[in-house]
Parts: sequence; structure tokens; C-alpha cells
Amino acid sequence: MRRTNPPVPYVPQGDLRKTIFNIYHDTAANGAHFGRDKTMYKIKQRYFWPSMYKDIDNYVKSGILCAQFNPRRQKTPGTLKPIQPPDGVWQLVAMDYHGPITPTTQRGNKYIISLTDVLSKFVITKAVRDNTTHTAVRFLKEGVISKFGTPRCILTDNGTHFTSTMMDELIKQIGTTHLYSTPYHPQTNGQVERYNSTMDAKIAALSNLRKTDWDDELPFVTFNYNTSIHSSTKQIPFEMMYGRSPVLPFDPQDTHVTLSYDPEHSKKLNQFLLRLNEQAKINIIKNQERYKQRYDVNRSNPTYKIGDLVLCKTLNIRHKFDIRYEGPFKIITQLTPKTFIIQHVKKSTLYRQVTTDVLRRPRENLRNKLKKKLHEHEFASRFPPFQPYHYQQYFINYNTSEQTLQHLIEAVKNSTSFTLDTESVCIPYQPNKPALIQLQVIQENLFSYVIMIEVCHLPHENTEKFQLIRELFGYLFDPNNDIYVWGSIDELDKFMEFHLFSSNQTYRSNNINSQDDFKKLVSAAPLGLKFPQNYWYDHHPHQLILSSTTNDTSCTCETCLIIQLNNPWSLQDAVGYLLNQWLDKRYTCSSFDIGLDPTLFHRNSNETEHRNIVATYAANDCLAIHQILVHTNVLNNEQQTRESSQQPELNVEDISSDDDNEQQHESLNEQRREPLTEEQRHKIHNRSCTLKQRKRYYRNEIIRRNIDRRFTIRNIKKILRQHQIKLYIINISTSSSDNSRSLYIGIRNESKLEEYRITIKSLFTTQHFNQFRNKQQRLTSSDKDDRYKHQHRHNPRENL
Repeated sequence: MRRTNPPVPYVPQGDLRKTIFNIYHDTAANGAHFGRDKTMYKIKQRYFWPSMYKDIDNYVKSGILCAQFNPRRQKTPGTLKPIQPPDGVWQLVAMDYHGPITPTTQRGNKYIISLTDVLSKFVITKAVRDNTTHTAVRFLKEGVISKFGTPRCILTDNGTHFTSTMMDELIKQIGTTHLYSTPYHPQTNGQVERYNSTMDAKIAALSNLRKTDWDDELPFVTFNYNTSIHSSTKQIPFEMMYGRSPVLPFDPQDTHVTLSYDPEHSKKLNQFLLRLNEQAKINIIKNQERYKQRYDVNRSNPTYKIGDLVLCKTLNIRHKFDIRYEGPFKIITQLTPKTFIIQHVKKSTLYRQVTTDVLRRPRENLRNKLKKKLHEHEFASRFPPFQPYHYQQYFINYNTSEQTLQHLIEAVKNSTSFTLDTESVCIPYQPNKPALIQLQVIQENLFSYVIMIEVCHLPHENTEKFQLIRELFGYLFDPNNDIYVWGSIDELDKFMEFHLFSSNQTYRSNNINSQDDFKKLVSAAPLGLKFPQNYWYDHHPHQLILSSTTNDTSCTCETCLIIQLNNPWSLQDAVGYLLNQWLDKRYTCSSFDIGLDPTLFHRNSNETEHRNIVATYAANDCLAIHQILVHTNVLNNEQQTRESSQQPELNVEDISSDDDNEQQHESLNEQRREPLTEEQRHKIHNRSCTLKQRKRYYRNEIIRRNIDRRFTIRNIKKILRQHQIKLYIINISTSSSDNSRSLYIGIRNESKLEEYRITIKSLFTTQHFNQFRNKQQRLTSSDKDDRYKHQHRHNPRENL
């Protein structure tokens, strides 16, 4: 308990803290999505735990609703990126509509179309009735091109009056380049926007009381703007455009007109204009630098890269309660340092071209969560779920019997290939708590044992069970064994505290980092090469992407998959791109210390189901490494007898032959790398004979799937004999995914395989079991009657 007045309860680590966060931040009655400080004050008055400030801060920052609805109270992010001034006059002009203007003039005009030269600031304006494409094209032809010539580039916004086919045809005819500003970013075309604000004030001051004659005043406002010195260029736009000083209506003029000819007038004019242009460019750049310095003060400059998740500002907010930031979006293309193309995460057809000032980056922990969810969703929609090879699962804890431990020790002793992985429990701001060790004992025929060592539920160190577990690890870390790990064996260091093995044992073991081997930088110096090589690089070089109606080839090189050359591959990525399967990683942060063994505690159905899911997740890590090793030919599988794709996930229950000889699902390598004792050689010989016999038994095999679960092996053998089906061996397996049962029958006579297959097709269904049970009940009842009559016939006293 914390010393407060009054005392408040201590909240232990777990889901209870998340519940408190939800109550005092998310609910309407207690939280209402207020900020960190208000939420912190409410909780600390009622509860306490050591890291509560950091936990509350992270929880508030990770709320996507808060990020979408809270207003931005800082300056718009992104430093200023000035546009470089053009080299000369009429190289770049900006055009835009202004309006609608209220009131409409007596001539019906309510828009102003204007065109500004970016270097000289010379402006051309005209009052018009509408803002259609036809009006804009007519303005360019009659008001611009016919009087001033054709500009090299025209900059406009993305309005339909500038993006229509008619405008495109005109631009194509006159040979001009048409540039578009970034959508919802008027600063790109700021030259025209700045003039519009100046023009409005001057026209309003000159117009009549009703402001219905503003179109009469527009030419005079434009003329005075062009004949006045500009603050950016320190030049007069009229002078830069025509090469002479303007003569105003009330300027005194000489009454004598002199006509003279200067043969160098053209040369002097060009030099004069060139000097004006250079001075204007210098002044514009100086002015841009001063403005940029003021603009960038106390302004953040976020950087984004392809693949980042962002929120986009809602640009057409109609009501106070409308969402302020939409998303999340994913950046897919970067056009300029400040311009991006983004794609909505859920609505894949929604694209936008935006700049940094309308983007908002989610908080760091929220962004990481969204990235992981997006990556998980992409793999889940692209690949089928991961299907492991046959395996049988065991749990090691204080409830495991000594007989099971002896069986697992024999399996480890008789194998030389293993995969190993670990799981820990995440604790905020503290080292992760070790919880689980997954060990796969790889057998022949792609069969394996997956052993879950639950270190939080081990027996006491003084017990015989604990010594057997230590013995198992002793055989595992034999230097002659190959232990494949996706990462480093150092992850076992945190499990040393449980005294199951020593650091010397792990150091002496032959552990192989499969993650490094999958992407291992090979020294290319002997070959005279300058670049590193790795497995994926060698097998998946870069390819051109073809997109057509007939084919669609996607490149799977590391660059196109956005995997850096020096970064390791995640297991999920390797399974996805190599095996084309989805390895579910949604349970990475599960509580692996809760006891996954279903026999460890008495639980309800929901708890049992959750633990089965977590256990399957943990087992799939090892099983995925095994499949990668097989696919990359690290493990030799020439002796496999059945394709794994034809088999379900199996939990082997029993094997019975027609001679009632029980078989076990243990496999053993025929050769050991170390000297073997006579007893070990004998075991290996027997096991080898068993495997050869099993291979011969299953040479002619019939598989009957989805049989009724109530059929026992004895019933099945009895039914098959009644149908005169001669067999070697039968086996029943249960799928761990859907609990369906399959029957495997080894047939003696190959010539009758199809005949037996047709016969068995109608057997072992639910209807067949009901018929079989009724028949057995009738036979049992008949036997009882016969026994009763037999007893009465031989007991005459009872008859009396």
C-alpha cells in the first residue's frame, strides 16, 4: 500500500491495469478521453503502482480516437520550401479564378480570372460571368497569348476548369507545359492568391456603396499594381515586362516629339531587361530567405518515408463534431520532400496526394501497433494459414509423469536434429519474464515431437522429475546434435535461473542460427566480387514488374519487399515469401506463464480454448523453422514416404496391426555421430527394422477421412474382416485444427486396392455407426437370452 491519506490500493501487474485505463480514460462517465494529466490525477487518487505515470502516458498516446478528434494547437508542421524563381519573364505564369464575388455587377460578372508572371509579378486580370473551361480558354487566347505571347509554363490548381479536355487541347496546340499545384495546398500557387487578397481591398475601397461596379474598377487596380514597385523584386512589373518606365495619366509630358533612330536600341534593351531580371531574382531569393527564417521559427519539420502510417487532415469539416483527421493512411510514393501519395489502410482504392502540413503522425507506440496489424492483415489476406508437418505435442511441468519424461528422453537421445525457440512475458519498463521453451525433436518421415517446457510450473529441484528434465537437456546439448534456432542461442541465457542447464552446455552445443543462414553475408573476395551475397539474393534476383491483362508478375527481391540488405528476416516474412503461408503472429505478447497444459488446472471451456491457441502459436514457431530447413534443403528428406500436403495435423493415438502388434511413433536415425554402445546399436537396429516394416505396410494405403469418432480400432478391424478386406496395419489420427478423424489402412493385396477403396467409401460414417451399434445391441441381447436359457436348463431345482 502506498502511504497516502487516505491509503489507496496497490494494483498488481496484469489486465486489471488496462481495465482501470479504460474506465478512467475511455468511458463517458469517468474519462471522456481527456489528456494525460487529468487522467493521471484521477487514477492516482484511487490506485497506485510504480510505473503508473509512464503506463498512463503510453495509453493516452496510443488512443487513435484522441489523435483523430483533438485539434492541433501547434504551428502547421513542415518548414518552408520556396520555389526557385524562373530565369526570365514569361517563363512561368500562374493562373487562377477568384470568386464568386458578391454582389454581382450590373454586367453579370461575379468572377475574376487572373494571370501573374512569377518573376516580374506582372498581372493580367479580367472580370467574367462564370468559371468554366470555355471562359479560361478564351481568356488565354484573347487576353494573354494574342497580346503577350505564349508562356513557357502555366501553373494552375486542380479545378475542373483547368483539368478538362478542352484546356488540355489548347495547351497541346500552343506547346506550353501545364503544371498543377498539390491538391488542397494553395501555397503552391501563392503568387495569385497573394494578389487576390491585395486586389479585394483596393476594389472595395474604389467601388460604389452597393459594390456593383467593381468590374469597372478592376482595370485601374490592376494597372496601378503593375506600375508600382514590388516588395519582393524591388522592381516595377510594368518596366520588367515592357522595358520602359510607365507613364501615368497625370504625369507631365513634353509637347515636342523627337523621332530618332538608335541602331543599338535592341541590344541596350536586352541588356537592360537582363539586368532587371538578375536583380529581381536576387531580391526574390533574399526575400524568400528572410521569410523562411521567420516561418520556420518554432515549427516542427517531420520526415516521412515510404511505408509510414499517418493520419490525414479532414479538409471539408462541416460541423463542430466532425472528425478532424482521417485514416490511418499508408505512404506509398514520395513525389517531393514534402509531397506524398497515401493509400487508406482499410479502403485500398482510396488514394490522395498530400503535403506534410495536412499529415499527422500517430504516436510512436500507436504507429508501431498499426504497422504490425497492417503487416499481419496483408499476410493473412495474401497467404493461406500455416500448415505444419505431423507432430505430437507434450508439456513438461510438475504434472508430467516420469514415464512421459523417460519417453521424451529416449526420443531426444535417438535424434540428432532439433529446433528451439523461447517465449517470454512482456513487462513494461522491465526485462521480459522467461516463461516457455519450445523444443522440436525432428524424426523421420517429417514427423516430430514438440515439447513445451513451462519453466514457471516446474517441479521442485529436489524431485526425481526435475532431475529427469535436466537429463533431457543434457542429451539435447550434446555437441553432436544440430540445434537450429531462428536467432541466437543467447536467448537461453535468461532461463539459466531455473537451473535446467548451464551456460557451458549451451556454449559447447552445436547451435545453428538459421536466421543468419537464411540471410548470411558470404565473403565474395575469393570470387573477385564487391557485393555481399545471401540466400534470398541468390535465389530471388530483381525482376521487372509486368502488368497487363494476361500476366502480373511481382518481384520478390529484398529491395522490392522493403527488406534492408543488412537487416535479418523475421520468421513470418520467411514463411510468407518462401513457403507462401501465413504464420500467425498475433499472440506474440500473450501470457505464456499461465499454464498451457490443459491437465495442469481445472478450467472452463473458454480458458482451455485460449490456452490451446497460445500453445499452437508457440509450437508453430519451431515447426515453421523445420519447414524452412526442409524447403532450403538443409535437412535431407529423401526417405519421406508420404507427402505432407496429403496428411492432416496428427495427434497419433494408436497403431495396431492385424497381428495385434502395437507400434510406437518414435523415429531414430540409423547412424550416430558418436560411438554407440551395444545396447544402443540394438535399439537402432530394431527401430530401423520397424520403420522398414512400416514403410512396407503402407505401400498400398487407403485413407478414409472424417470417420465417426465413436469407432474404435477393435470395431474397425472387426468390420474390415467381415468385408473380407485383408490388411497389414491400421492407424487412426486426429486433426488438431478441426478435430476430424482419419483412418489409414495398409492393404496386403495391391490388385484389390480399388475394390477395397469402393467398399470402404460407404463405411465408418455416423449412419454406419448407428447401424453397427444397433446390431451389436441385438447380438448382446440375444447372447443374454441364450445364457439365461442355458442356466435354467442345467438347474432343475430352480425350475421346481
